[in-house]
Amino acid sequence: MKFLFFGTADFGIPALESLLEAGHSPMAVVTNPPRPAGRGRKLRESPVATHCRQNHPNLVVETPNDLRDPSCIERIQRYGADVFVVVAFSLLPEEIFSIPPKGTFNIHGSLLPAYRGPAPIHRAIAAGETETGVTVFRIDHGVDTGAILLQRTEPIFPDDTTPTLYHRLSLLGGEAIVDAFGLLENNEDTYVAQDERRASRAPLLRKSEERIDWSEDARVIERKIRAFIPFPGSATLYNGQKLTLTRAQVEPGIDGAPGEVVRRTKKELIVACGVDGLKIERLKPQGRKEMPIDAYLNGSSLKEGCMLDEAEK
Repeated sequence: MKFLFFGTADFGIPALESLLEAGHSPMAVVTNPPRPAGRGRKLRESPVATHCRQNHPNLVVETPNDLRDPSCIERIQRYGADVFVVVAFSLLPEEIFSIPPKGTFNIHGSLLPAYRGPAPIHRAIAAGETETGVTVFRIDHGVDTGAILLQRTEPIFPDDTTPTLYHRLSLLGGEAIVDAFGLLENNEDTYVAQDERRASRAPLLRKSEERIDWSEDARVIERKIRAFIPFPGSATLYNGQKLTLTRAQVEPGIDGAPGEVVRRTKKELIVACGVDGLKIERLKPQGRKEMPIDAYLNGSSLKEGCMLDEAEK
C-alpha cells in the first residue's frame, strides 16, 4: 500500500519506524521546513527531518512552505499514494487530506472524543485521569473530529510526567498505525463516529499557566507540576526570585494560609495549599540547575511562616 507520512515532532518518529519495520516504506515524508529556534534564532530542521537524514538518508523528505500552494498540492498528488498518515503535524487543508482514496489518518494522543486539540497528554495528567491512549481516526473538516478506526489504551501512573507518558504513547501510536494498515490492506476497516456528548478540549498550553495558585487543592497543584514539564513549568516566587517546582508529593492534614511554609527543616519543605499541603522534593531556582530540596535549603533564608508568591500579593 502506497502512503505518504506527514510528521514534524518526535512523537511521530516511532510511528514511522514501526511502519518501516513492518515492511511499509513511505513514498515520501512531509515535514515542516527549517524554522528559527533557540536564543540565536538559527534555522533548525524538524525532529522528523533530522531523524530521516541521520537514519534513512534514502527517504524522500518534502518540506513545503505552504500546503495550500497549488504547486505543492500537485506535487503531493503526483505520488499517487493510497493513504496519508499524519502524526503531530499542522492541520491539513481539505485539498490535501482528500487526495488519497483510502483516506488520511491521524494518530492522536488521547481516547477521542476526549481531549481534542494540541495538548491532550498535558491536559489528561492535569485533570487527574487514570487512563488515556491513542486514537487512529480518519481526518475530516473538524479538529480531531473524524471517524475512529481503532484505539489503544494506556494507564496514567501516579508519578507520570508529560515526558514519560508522551514517550509511551508515541510507541503505542506506532503499534496502532501498523494494526490500522493491516485493517486497510485487508479491507477490514470499519469506523465509529465520535460521540459529541463526550467531547472535551485540550487547548494549547499558555505561559500564564506557569504560576502556581496555592489556593488550589494540593492534588491539583501536584498534577499540574507533572503535567507542565517541560513547558510552561510550575513556578512560584520567593524574595522576588522564581522557583520552578519539578517534583512534589501531597501532604494530607496540613493547615495554613495558601502559600505558607508550614514546615522547614534541613531536608524538608512543606507548603500549605487550599486543601492539604505539598512536600516539595525537587525544584529549579531561577538561573540555576534543577536540584533536590535539601541542596536548595542548604543556605537558603526561607523559613517557616514565609509566604511564597508574597512579592506579587
